[in-house]
Amino acid sequence: MILTTEFDCNDKVWSIYQSIKHNWGPCTFCGGEGKVTGKNGSKLICPSCYGTNRILLGNEYHWKVGDPTTIQEIHIKYSNERDISEEAYLCFDSIVSSGVLYPIDMLWPY
Repeated sequence: MILTTEFDCNDKVWSIYQSIKHNWGPCTFCGGEGKVTGKNGSKLICPSCYGTNRILLGNEYHWKVGDPTTIQEIHIKYSNERDISEEAYLCFDSIVSSGVLYPIDMLWPY
């Protein structure tokens, strides 16, 4: 059986990943205090922000390109028809010494 992959071992590639930036704002339920005051004057933790004084307003997603990395292993899963159904590459970089398994859609030729 011959399987054709996008990359070979020892190929250099760029990793592409999505980063998330959380946008926070003051809690509108407790006015940014983290507590709410009952009619009897007692204060309880805000049920909206859980005492953190802020709420999540939304997220921003950004695509980023990582440092170049080298493919060390190729992981393939295939269906009964012998078509490749999943292709992933184990790459070693300076951040994680044990390597990172990247799906094919997160790598770009160097």
